[in-house]
This record gives sequence, C-alpha cells and structure tokens, in this order.
Amino acid sequence: MKISILTFSFAVNRGAHMQCYALQTVLLNAGHNVEIIHIELPSGRLSWKGKLDQYILNSKNERFRKKHYSKITLTYHSAEELRQNPPIADVYIVGSDQVWNPALTQAFGSEAFFLDFVPKGCKKIAYAASFGASVWISLGADKDAQIRKLVSLFDAISVRETDGVKICNQVFGRNDAVSVIDPVFLLDDYSQIVGECNKVQKQVICYPLFMNDATREVFSEVSCDLKLTPISYTPSLCGGEIKVRMFSSIPVWLKAIKQSEIVVTNSFHCMAFCILFHKRFIVTPPVPGRESRILSMLSQLGIEDRYVKSTSDYQMRKTILYKDIDYTTVDERLRLLRQESTDFLLRSL
Repeated sequence: MKISILTFSFAVNRGAHMQCYALQTVLLNAGHNVEIIHIELPSGRLSWKGKLDQYILNSKNERFRKKHYSKITLTYHSAEELRQNPPIADVYIVGSDQVWNPALTQAFGSEAFFLDFVPKGCKKIAYAASFGASVWISLGADKDAQIRKLVSLFDAISVRETDGVKICNQVFGRNDAVSVIDPVFLLDDYSQIVGECNKVQKQVICYPLFMNDATREVFSEVSCDLKLTPISYTPSLCGGEIKVRMFSSIPVWLKAIKQSEIVVTNSFHCMAFCILFHKRFIVTPPVPGRESRILSMLSQLGIEDRYVKSTSDYQMRKTILYKDIDYTTVDERLRLLRQESTDFLLRSL
C-alpha cells in the first residue's frame, strides 16, 4: 500500500524530524511503501543572523533527511500547489506534531493540513495530530465551517492530547476521535541513529524552545548542585562555564541526551527522548498556552511531578526532582500506550 505523510518534515526543529522518521519507520516495518510530502512553511521575518543560523541547522538536517527519510515528493510551497498537483497514494496521513495549529499553518494554508487536496476515494487518516493548545484557534466562521467539513471526511482521527479529543468533538463534531501517543514513542530502539553510547557524561543539558526565568534558574542550579558541566542549545543561555552547542546534528543531539546525567527542557520531543532513554529530567514551562501536550503525556505515564510550574515551584521540590525516576512503572504504561496506538494506526489503513 502506498502511503503519503504530511507533517512538518522539513522544519528546522529536531523533534519534528524525529516524529516524521518514527511514523515512517513504523509504516515501513509493516510492509508499506511510504513517502514524505515535502512542504516548505514560510519562515517569516528573520534577521541576517537568524537566516544564517537557520541555514546552518538546515544543512545538518538535510544530511539526516537524505540518510533516514525513505522517499520524498517534489517541493510544495503552498496549499494551492498541493491542490493543483497532489502526490498519488492509496492512503494519506496527516500528523504528528502541531499540524492542526493554525498559528503555524495559516501562512501555508491551514486547509492543506486537513487534507483538502486528497483525491476522492482515497483514505484520510490523522495520526497524533496536535492543535498545539487546549482550545481551537478560530480562523473565522467561514473558514471554521470549511475545516469542519474537511474533518467530517476523515476515515479515522487520532490526536496527541486529550484536549484534542474535546476539540474534535465540540468544535468539529467528531465524537470518534481518540488520543494516541506521539510517533517517537512507537519505537523503542534508536540505536541506528544514536549508535552506541553507554557511558554517561558529567553534564546537564538545557534544550529550551522557549526561554524564561524558570528554565534559566533551574539549569543554573542543577549544574551547580550536582557539579555538572552545563551544555546549552540556545545562544540566549551562555556565559561562564556554559558550553553552547546550538548547531549539533540530530544524531549528536540525541547522543548528548542519552549521555547526560540530567536534562532541563520545555521541548516535548526532548522530553520524549529523555523518557525513552531513561534519563532524569525536569520540564519547565513552554510557550504560554502550549503546555497541554507536555502535561498530557506526563499524566499518562504517571510522572506529572517532573513538570515545574514556576521558579518557586522548583525551589520547593528540587530535591525530589533530582531523584531517579521509576522507569519500571513508566515503561509498562508506555508499553500499553504503544500497543494501543500502533493498533489504531495499522487498523485504520
């Protein structure tokens, strides 16, 4: 069966690449012919330094895509291009990541991420699609009505957060939507990408997608309290003994997570790999309004205490946050979630 995947497969973000790789790999392992739909989201306004940083990161990511993506379509720059010349497949899957977050997709054309370009008679599936928020970000009455109609045409819908299930039901009238885990959790072995790295280094990583006081202070205190080398993945967190590694490739980034003593992050996918690699970690507040996906996953695994709401929350609980995590219980919960999510995906094809 030929399957086309629409997601943020070419974003600069490392986690976006990994969720695309994981979903593709699960489908390839099931014996299907899989291709990635290559879209280019408008980058918005960037300074010359921002453009340079993005160019360097994307060159590293391109090596990953060439090595680990199976097949890639021609490049689409807008929803209109997709409608005029859609890739041919038996099944179209949208997801995972925040593909149903209009704040991220509107410039390209939000309708495309509700598969408005798919020819009639072809199967449409949403796997772990995320709205990126606990409520629907309205595009106006007319556009919302159009998307509601597109949602009604899906053969199967799954979302990444429990809040997403409510949105599908209350906003779009789909009471059959289910919550599944992000694709990166569907795989339990990333040695093909990471390689062997059993030796833990005396280091703490900070991988923030959003910088705030809580993230800065937690990172600083963890490195001081545990006497660890601080490694930052953002130039906004530098100085002193901090080593900045913002241009690390995806495999090097994953290896750094696996080799660290503890990780401080507000990235969903960095958190996910901490869990998969059995690391100690602390999650700090992400972009306001986008904590739903993090809290939902932590809740399902019974480790909500890894999330700190504020600097004061961290100060009250930091001794507990430094302790090891009971991954025996976490792994059993994850095993059940992985089985349920994989069953949904393969049954929906």
